[in-house]
Amino acid sequence: MILIILTFLLLTVGTAPLQGELSAPKSTQDLTAAVEYGSLDAEVSLMVPRVTVFVHGTVLPYLAFYSPQWFLYGDVGEDSKYAARLRQGRENPILCETTPMTTPGLYPILSEDVEAVLRKTLETNKTNEAAYYVVASYDAIKRMIDDGVNRDYKLFGWSGMNSQSGRKKSAEEFYDALVTMRDEYYQQYGVYPEIELICHSHGGNVALWLAHIEEQRADELRINRLILCGTPMQAETAAYIASPVFTSIMSFWSSGDKVQTIDSYSTQAGESFKMMNHVIDVRGVTQKTSLKRYDIQLRYNGDSKYIDHLSLFSLRSFSGDDITPLPWVVILPLLVEQIEQNDELLVVGHIVMDNQTLTTCALPLKRARFTNHCLWATNVYGIYKDLYEAIDDQWNSSFRDINETWRHFHETHKAIFSMAETEVEEAEAEAE
Repeated sequence: MILIILTFLLLTVGTAPLQGELSAPKSTQDLTAAVEYGSLDAEVSLMVPRVTVFVHGTVLPYLAFYSPQWFLYGDVGEDSKYAARLRQGRENPILCETTPMTTPGLYPILSEDVEAVLRKTLETNKTNEAAYYVVASYDAIKRMIDDGVNRDYKLFGWSGMNSQSGRKKSAEEFYDALVTMRDEYYQQYGVYPEIELICHSHGGNVALWLAHIEEQRADELRINRLILCGTPMQAETAAYIASPVFTSIMSFWSSGDKVQTIDSYSTQAGESFKMMNHVIDVRGVTQKTSLKRYDIQLRYNGDSKYIDHLSLFSLRSFSGDDITPLPWVVILPLLVEQIEQNDELLVVGHIVMDNQTLTTCALPLKRARFTNHCLWATNVYGIYKDLYEAIDDQWNSSFRDINETWRHFHETHKAIFSMAETEVEEAEAEAE
């Protein structure tokens, strides 16, 4: 039955429907309506994947200091010393050991690798890459609330350059990759997939630049949900927050994130902000359109300053103090579901953990302290413990064993050097 239906859909793509017939749906929303109408089998709906793409932030940001023009103009070209050193530094595989990132381009995370993490059967050559653990953890918690949905996961790698031109150029590459991916899904399933982007730091501004590219290309790219984690809100991309390219945007921020607002160089305004509402009238956007926009402050066990920039997206050492080694992004599916059930634009996302509980609650900002009114999400403590053990058993990152090579920049930004290179640079600095 399913094969017959899929064959029919593929044969009718690009042809006009006869009077009284339904055309092949072009989006998963159309597909859902068709299923409810009775024209498509509900099993077909479950076959259409929802695609989630993880996008990393700026890479080795301190390298910008090698280009004086970056200080003067906040922008540099591909021929700058900064760009050259960044390309070289980006090849260091240790970057991928803690952060879900890859070489430039859009790459899939195979479902068998996601499943292998919990089974502790991940291939040896993959056990030191953070992406598999972060994606598998996100997927495991996501399935606690919507099991049965077919999901595909991908990584988008970009230059990581801390400049508007660098992010805009990467957005062009991202746009082309997403449109190609969308069309490939359409060819296979007869519908466009739902697309969710999860972006850390300036990776969120790369995503926002997609709206600018859409204005030029008009390929009708649509992102169902854009999740921003610690993204610096800047004047250059502020207008694109209101773009219909993004059906829903959720911006998660923390008072403990000192990096989010530290970038005053790569924006002509000379300042970056924490909330969308600081750079655009979010309420005005939602009142005039059907678009959804949310600013969410994250708190852990009531502490608004606990969560820092790096811990939002990257694996960390096994401290045992919170959900380590997992990044906070893997918990967000619980909050997303709660937030979308109401119309509050300014929200506090409570994450609570004790000996046997790991759960969340989303409250309006004006009632953030009244946690006794919370409708708590599914308790995912059990799956967290399983993930903890799986990562502890498999993660072979040298970060776990060579902590002395881990240097801190800008309080919570961190970059890896070899001890020899660091000592040489420090000696040169002293000589000067």
